[in-house]
Amino acid sequence: MNLPVRLSDFFVLYRRIKDKGARTLLIKTMGSKEKRIKSSWSHTTKPASGWWDIDAVTKRIQLKVTGDHEMEIQSYFLKKYAAGAQNLRALSLGCGTGGRELAWARSGQFRRIDAFDVSDTRINKAVSNAQDAELAGILNFFVGDAKEFPFSTEQYDLIIAEGILHHLTPLGDIMEKMREGLKPNGYLVVNDFVGPSRFQWTDRQLEIVNALHRLLPRRFRRRYDGSIKRKVYRPGWLSVWLSDPSEAAESSHIVANLRQFFSVLEIRDYGGTILHLLLKDIVHNFMADDTAVDRLLRLCFEIEDVLLDSKEIESDYKFIVCRNKPRRQS
Repeated sequence: MNLPVRLSDFFVLYRRIKDKGARTLLIKTMGSKEKRIKSSWSHTTKPASGWWDIDAVTKRIQLKVTGDHEMEIQSYFLKKYAAGAQNLRALSLGCGTGGRELAWARSGQFRRIDAFDVSDTRINKAVSNAQDAELAGILNFFVGDAKEFPFSTEQYDLIIAEGILHHLTPLGDIMEKMREGLKPNGYLVVNDFVGPSRFQWTDRQLEIVNALHRLLPRRFRRRYDGSIKRKVYRPGWLSVWLSDPSEAAESSHIVANLRQFFSVLEIRDYGGTILHLLLKDIVHNFMADDTAVDRLLRLCFEIEDVLLDSKEIESDYKFIVCRNKPRRQS
């Protein structure tokens, strides 16, 4: 049942107050929708907290998408869909501090990559990173919002949407704008969370995650503050909205919208349905070069793979390649 508030929300609130302080949390929560979104994405560095921060997980994702655990996703796309192409122009939505855009630019195939983010703090960091990498002539970072950005007609060979679409709504309007901004045969690359909107995890998903939690040794469930992570809960949608109004707004509808506005060429599932929830806030315990860490990660990987292959669960994360299609077909 999709409830606005759940009992577990109060446990989460208690931990946030301990971590940030009541005054800071109140200011963040009570601001306008736009200010809360910007506040959620104003950081340029933070302690490892997500499953993607683990090197073994990165290699696992790359293997599932590219077939080679050492190949970056950007290299895979360019090799398969743009081999030999030069002087490409791209647009990247929600670029953050520009780490992914640096990977695209290093290919040498782009004349210009425009990239924006709502956070001026992150954009300043992205500009600095581009200068340090001597790629400032290719990377054009600026503050912007996908909902307000003027997508000039047929301007881009490629639009990059990595980790941003699940923050956007209404999706149909965004898709239409991106379609107009692409050249007739331009590509859209999506790498994103497409799981339950507002993080309304399924019963089966929670059952599996919490069963695995009980199997993990206590020391691997310790958070940064020393507390023990005991269980994963389905949050109330109101608590998600108050924390970040953009979070997983229409995530479960991303694939359907892509199919409506674009020709979907490829979808690569890479899981996260179990691992994302299982490892959140305790990933630092899995970053050591340690035999026990390796064995536990392999066990968790295998369990998620078996459940994905048997269709017991759906993949919450996908890499998707789309191509523009004639206006009359949309």
